[in-house]
Amino acid sequence: MTPTDQERYEELARKWMNGTITDQEAKEYAVWYNQLDDNPLDLPYSFARDQEEHRKRMLDSIRRQMPAVGKGRIRLIRLTAAAAVLVLLAGVGYIYYTSTRKSSWPLAKVQAPGFKNDVLPGVSKAVLTLADGRQVTLDSAAVGLLARQGAASVTNADGVLLYHPSADGEKSLLYNTLTTRKGQQYPVTLSDGTKVWLNSASSLRFPVIFAAGERRVELSGEGYFEVAADAARPFHVSVNNTNVEVLGTAFDLNGYVDEDNTRTTLLDGAIRINHQVTLRPGQQSRVDAAGAIRVVDDADAEGEVAWKNGQFHFRKMDIATVLRQVERWYDVEVVYEGPKTTDLFTGDLPRTSTLTELLTILQYANVHFRLEGQRLTVLP
Repeated sequence: MTPTDQERYEELARKWMNGTITDQEAKEYAVWYNQLDDNPLDLPYSFARDQEEHRKRMLDSIRRQMPAVGKGRIRLIRLTAAAAVLVLLAGVGYIYYTSTRKSSWPLAKVQAPGFKNDVLPGVSKAVLTLADGRQVTLDSAAVGLLARQGAASVTNADGVLLYHPSADGEKSLLYNTLTTRKGQQYPVTLSDGTKVWLNSASSLRFPVIFAAGERRVELSGEGYFEVAADAARPFHVSVNNTNVEVLGTAFDLNGYVDEDNTRTTLLDGAIRINHQVTLRPGQQSRVDAAGAIRVVDDADAEGEVAWKNGQFHFRKMDIATVLRQVERWYDVEVVYEGPKTTDLFTGDLPRTSTLTELLTILQYANVHFRLEGQRLTVLP
């Protein structure tokens, strides 16, 4: 750095610390920070004794600012075990990058995405399979009365599938199935008033009218449930080797077969897992393929239901876990050309983002991709 550049860098560093830096100055600061690489930086002793103290002060500053980040901003954090670097991308968001290299200034220079195409985010859409096998596509065009199923009428209004019980009609147990493909999600209100939000690549099988003694549904994939209270009829959800029993509550149930375990996260009320373990709000059960149950006391409940609220919410996730969510929401095939990075990712961004917008953020954390049609390749 020339003396003039040094003075300018110190000025921007001070503005960053006290929160007066403008968007344009933040971009300038980020570029210089990236270019430092292994070169030493001379800082006034009154500002920071060394680069390590400078780094810590920057991280403290970003932690103070992160709660104020609005919904229109994107944050991505990449975490590993060595030195940390921070960069502010004005108008885009925050990236907190920690490299496996030993350099004290290890942030790699940003590469242009160079994608051949883009992929739009998922939509509110599903297929309803009726008791007689007929199928109805649910989207913005499917409105009003769709069918009569036994003692229930089935309607679609404002993007929600609704079951209305009636005194007339057949009382026998008839089942419908709501199915979402990759890139789709859909909500349904069952005949007892229970609300279910179905995530992508999932299905819910349920009776159009519940029996007198209990309420049972079968889930594949992931769903968020707000169960209507009915002490006389316990509510059961079955997925994989997990049974969730509830009287009235709100919980998220993730039973994707490509995940390591089936996760049930309780937000409100009380539920019992496999007739063995009762969860309190904020707890999560994890049932592995052998049926063993582990309870997590401080579950990230907000994060587990972020998909329902239109957000990606990554917390110390490896790249494979992140990209499994990408596969489901954008309906792409993910392949790896080399070994998977061992770095972990933490961040939030809206599920309304296009795929290249999400990938561009990931590439700022030095993970690179090739997108060709619906095939996403993770480059070595």
